[in-house]
Formats: sequence, structure tokens, C-alpha cells
Amino acid sequence: MTKIHKTASLIIVALMLSLSAYAQQVIQNRTYESGEQEQRNTTGSISTADSVVVKPDAKVDWESFTKIHLTPGFRAQPGANFHAVVPDPDAFVLVALDGDNQSAAPGEVNAKPFDLAVWQHQAPVINMPVTLTVLSGGGSLMSSPTSGGVNSLTLMSDSVGTVQAWFRQPGANNVTSVIRATSNGKILDLHSYNFETSLAYGNGSGNGSGGNGGVGGGDPNAPGNSNGNAPDWTKGREGDNAAGFVVFSPEGENITTVTGGAASTQPSVLLTPTMTNNTAPAPYVASASSIYDANYQPFRAFDRVQNTSNVDAFASKSGFDLAGNGHEWLMIDLGATRTLTNYVLRARGFPQLAINDTQNGFPANFTLQVSTDGTNFAIVDTQNNTPMPTTAYQPYAFTLSTPVQARFIKIDVTKVTTHRASEQFTIGELELYGY
Repeated sequence: MTKIHKTASLIIVALMLSLSAYAQQVIQNRTYESGEQEQRNTTGSISTADSVVVKPDAKVDWESFTKIHLTPGFRAQPGANFHAVVPDPDAFVLVALDGDNQSAAPGEVNAKPFDLAVWQHQAPVINMPVTLTVLSGGGSLMSSPTSGGVNSLTLMSDSVGTVQAWFRQPGANNVTSVIRATSNGKILDLHSYNFETSLAYGNGSGNGSGGNGGVGGGDPNAPGNSNGNAPDWTKGREGDNAAGFVVFSPEGENITTVTGGAASTQPSVLLTPTMTNNTAPAPYVASASSIYDANYQPFRAFDRVQNTSNVDAFASKSGFDLAGNGHEWLMIDLGATRTLTNYVLRARGFPQLAINDTQNGFPANFTLQVSTDGTNFAIVDTQNNTPMPTTAYQPYAFTLSTPVQARFIKIDVTKVTTHRASEQFTIGELELYGY
């Protein structure tokens, strides 16, 4: 949670940034200075554009329910603290979209409500109870800015999975209130601050009599403090047309923690479901240049099953010679164009058989090809001399240099690892990641 920094008698707070529940947020030509803190939470996407720099001792936390893009112009310098999170799409999430870390005068209602969202399976959860309770510092919660205040308030999420609760500041000066939100076992602590009524909290018009007006709520003509300074509430710029790499976390954890250099990227969610045959579930279709027999269908590479079954794998006909040379392919039609970022090949799983049965027929030389129309394919990755697997289900992970648009994704194999003539091309799983 954002910390409070005090300068003389003035409390300066880093504002939690958020746009509407489904809007794209683009951070463009932005430098986060040392000591600066920012937290973004949104059900839309977050992207960077042009130059975005996080300096040493800056603390930046971003969370998106859909995706986060970091372009090549993004840099976190040594000593910076940067986290980017996309939760597991199957996890239940409670997040503050707006309204956290606000300030107002004692006894006044904050300018904006706490705007909370509940989300699961990349969709809003409707009619979910969300309870807010004032834990410390005082103040009261309201369902509208004019309704009576209570210490605890339960609201039901609306058609877009959100609830809005208003907060009235306690009567004492310089108080930090902690408000806890809970829903479906999830806990989220919110904060609200009040300030001495003699301080300036203008709207940025610059006409506070003691100095420049601050960016925030309040009277633009309020007097400035004795130092002639109004609060400086920082905000990142929003722009257009950002593009880049998706950051994800399949476990809902902080997977990008940068202490210097550019942010790392990871694959996103699996693009394929658990397939039960070559055309189910619709609209996915698995196909191949040939099939060894009816037990080794193309969908076996997308069934997410790893066990001791001899047929838990895809296998082509015997299309490769003793040296492993030949040509076979395996393809999946996603039914719609998606963005592909990474992929993983897994060896067959024959733990009850000799290791050679796992090693035989694994792709050694191959290309990964993509198409949006099923006719015109482009090579997006080339691998040569891939080593033989040494364990059952052994994964081989590959990252594309640039995310690509794809509906049809094909692995085209020209050489396999082999110990015998007339070998098949065979794998346990082909995992495709993206968004």
C-alpha cells in the first residue's frame, strides 16, 4: 500500500491511478522519480509507449485483469522497485479501481467513492456481496454521498462487477483511516487521509493565494499554506497506440520485479482448452500431415494429460530415416486470431518403458509457423539440434522475439531425435501461450 510522506505540516500522497473499469491505460513519456510511488489497478489493459523510466527508490505497482504491455522504451533503473501483475484468470479477485488514498477536510465526504471490482474468469462477478468496514482512524461509510454513515456497509456488485462506497472523514485533523473490504474470502485494505483546513487543495488552476493550486479536489481559491506550496499529486500521462510484450502470472503472483535494466516478460495464459478429440471443444481443430494410427490423434498434443498411457501422445507415420531426416507437421486452429508469445514442447511420458521410447521421434530441427487465414504461413521461430529428452514429459520452452497474431499455429518438423529407422515425429504436448 502507498506510504505517506510528510513535508512540514503538509501530507503529500501518491494518488492511486485508475480509469474506468474497462478502459486501456497507456503510460507515455513518463519518468517516475526517486521516492515517487504509484499503484494502478484496472480491469482494462495497461501499456507503455515511448520512454517510460522508473528511477532508483521509486515504487511502481501495476495490476491488470487482462494484460500489461511493456514496450522497448520501458526501463527500470538499478534500485527501482517495479511490479506488474496479471492475476490467474480463474482466481477470484477483489481490487480497488479508484478512490483509494484520497484526502479531504475533517468531517467532509471524499470527492470520489471507493470504486471496487470483483472479477473471475476474466469477467465481472455479478451480485457478489462486498463488505467494507472502518478498521481504524474513524470516519463512516455511505452508499451515497448524502446517505447516513455507518461503520460497516455491505453492497452487491452490479452488472459490471463493481460497487461504490462513499467515505466521510472523521472530525479530527491529520488522521489516517483504514477501511477493509472483503468479498468471497479476499481482503483489501483501503486508506483515506484528512488534512488541516488551512492547507490548499486546489484543482490545479494555480489561484490558491499562498501558491499554486494542487491537482485534486477542493476549492481552487483556498489559501495556500505558509510556504506557498500546494499538494503535488502526481499522475502519469495517458496516450494512444501502445504495443509490446504481455506480462503475466499464471499463479497470480508478482512475476516482474525489476531491480535494473528492462523488465522481463513471461508467457501468458494457455491459448488452447483441454481437447477431447480433434474438433472438440469447438471452434478448435487439431490436424497433422499424417497420423501413426487412430490412437495417436493430433488432439493428444493438446489434451493436457501426462500419464503412463502408451497413447497419451501425438505421433505421425514413420516419416523419418535412420539419421532422423524427414518432414511432418502438427497444427492447431484456434478458431479466432490470438496473440502468441511463447510455446512449450513436452516429451512423451513413458516412465514404465526404456528412456529411448521417450527420446525417439522428438523434434530436433523444426520451425514454428503462423497464419491468420490458414493459407499464408510465416515462420516465427526456428530451432535446430534440439537435444534429446532425458526424462518423461521433459519441457522445452521457447520465447518469440516479438508477439505475433495467429489463428493457425503449425510446428513443421524436418528432423527428429532417433535411435532407429522409420521413426515417427511424436510429442506429448504442445503448449501455446499468449493472450
